[in-house]
Amino acid sequence: MRLIFVGPPGAGKGTQATRLVAKLGIPHFSTGDMLRDEILKRTQIGRIADPLISKGKFVSDELVLAMLESQLKQQLECEAGFLLDGVPRTLNQAKVIDSMLARLNRPVDACLYLSVPDDVLHHRLQNRTSTTSQPRADDQKQWIPRRLEIYRTRTAPVVEHYQLQGRLVEVDGTGSPDEVFSRIQEALAHIHDARPCEGE
Repeated sequence: MRLIFVGPPGAGKGTQATRLVAKLGIPHFSTGDMLRDEILKRTQIGRIADPLISKGKFVSDELVLAMLESQLKQQLECEAGFLLDGVPRTLNQAKVIDSMLARLNRPVDACLYLSVPDDVLHHRLQNRTSTTSQPRADDQKQWIPRRLEIYRTRTAPVVEHYQLQGRLVEVDGTGSPDEVFSRIQEALAHIHDARPCEGE
């Protein structure tokens, strides 16, 4: 199954993505993890991304998409499926990724959207900052409102994009991690049942 996983900061995508790829046995492509790895290695991409991420800003579409396409091409096992996490973040990225996956003959089956109210997101992000010994730079308390505002203006149109394609699957992201994962599995079961058999 080929999936895109989207949702606002603090929705719990990282936690659920880890469980989901283990359950499905598919590769996990997290652009956030990729960028943080580039920063730690002090690569050229990392040096460009570091000051942007530390201020709660997004890295350019060109940089993210080039990095993602390179990873996808290297992972031949993606033919069995994959999970894209943290991308697309903009409508432009969504359109480019659609074209990229079409070229690779690996179109997306569904876009999972983890929906969480703003007040819950604020609480989760503030709690993550205060309870983590080494919080991520973009989790700093002063950047939380900006991150959510950027999400609303730049990433929310991605949700509408996949909704118009009939590929959006919205999942309630409130409650315990187990409750959320149970909802995700139920949603995926419906997607699997709705998929045409090979050759149809």
